[in-house]
Amino acid sequence: MLFEAGSAQEALSKAEKHFNCDRSYLRLYTIKPPRSMLWGFIKRRGVYRVEVYRRKSKETVGDYKAIDGTIEIKEGVARVKNPVGGGKYPSLIVNDQSIEVYINGKRAVGSCVVTEKDWIQFIPKKIHPVTRVEVKVTPDRMQAILKIERVPGRKYFLRDIEASNSVMISGDYEEIPAPDISVSQCIQELIKNGVLPEFILIEEIEKLLKSSKNGSAVVARGRPPIDGVDSRVKYFFVHRSYRNPDFNTDKKVDMMDHTIIPTVKVGEILAEKIVPAIPGMDGMTVTGEVIKARPAREAVFKAGKGAVLLDNNRIVATIPGRPVLERGIVRVNPVLTVPSDVNVDTGNIRFDGDVVVNGDVKDGLKVVAGGNIIVYGNCYHATIKGGRNIEIYGKVIRCKIMAGSNIIQY
Repeated sequence: MLFEAGSAQEALSKAEKHFNCDRSYLRLYTIKPPRSMLWGFIKRRGVYRVEVYRRKSKETVGDYKAIDGTIEIKEGVARVKNPVGGGKYPSLIVNDQSIEVYINGKRAVGSCVVTEKDWIQFIPKKIHPVTRVEVKVTPDRMQAILKIERVPGRKYFLRDIEASNSVMISGDYEEIPAPDISVSQCIQELIKNGVLPEFILIEEIEKLLKSSKNGSAVVARGRPPIDGVDSRVKYFFVHRSYRNPDFNTDKKVDMMDHTIIPTVKVGEILAEKIVPAIPGMDGMTVTGEVIKARPAREAVFKAGKGAVLLDNNRIVATIPGRPVLERGIVRVNPVLTVPSDVNVDTGNIRFDGDVVVNGDVKDGLKVVAGGNIIVYGNCYHATIKGGRNIEIYGKVIRCKIMAGSNIIQY
């Protein structure tokens, strides 16, 4: 231990008080003797090193005992006491990464011996809390997902440690809650990522923020396209000739009446537009891209010869005859033309309009028309009945022919 004194005796007196022992147990070494300058007007004190002189053992010299130095930590401040009588100097063991320790301005690591003269500084670390907001737009850009991640912070502090010769630095921490985030901040983050405000679902954001846990939710949805609805037309007639349904009953039916040729009368409704075309509506993604809707297709709905369009949604027959549908156009043919013979394959011909037969009318067959009948071939054992005129350009052999039946009826 070094002492400044004007003489060796003064240094021993100071050492006796410091070591609390008699000077007979002390050994004095002069480091720097005192001196006088300017004829004794200026005196400089000397420097002496005084040690406890131990003769019998390492622990005691007579009644004097060696005392180890100590260090204690209280409220973040280190208090050091040097050893007495050859005891051990105190030490710090630094291995806690959350607490930085500086001794006399230098970073301390591991085991470090300290004295009363050392300046010891502790700097606890602080990890700031953070709340992260992440926006993800789905690949089809029809939804935006908001993810909230709350990371609490840590404020480290040094635990109090009782006085001891060797002290291990031990830190602890207080958790700092993550900062709150507002709905407006979330909306701004969504807008920053290209999401249009009109698609943002504020109530979904509020639900997400009310939860104390981390999580994600769909907070914006685009507008899907609505495809157009095609118009639909209902037809009230059969387009083609069909098998006589009476064959499926117990009725007595002429075998040659196997085919029914569809006919209509004046004023009959032929077709009606039951569903008008409804235009579609384009969609839009959450980022503003337009999604085209499929346009509605308008069915062809026109009246041809022998028909009329009423109220723009009904087609009505204006003449009797056979209804025909071609490429959406409905017409009524007043003349039924048989391109060849009336035979077993065609069966009997029954038609409300005019009938033209380009061939013969074979045995046992009938041609019944509401209008005129023209046969360019021969008639064999047949029945020809017309509502108006009948013209036969070939032979007529044993046939039953009746013309003008409509006039006779009325």
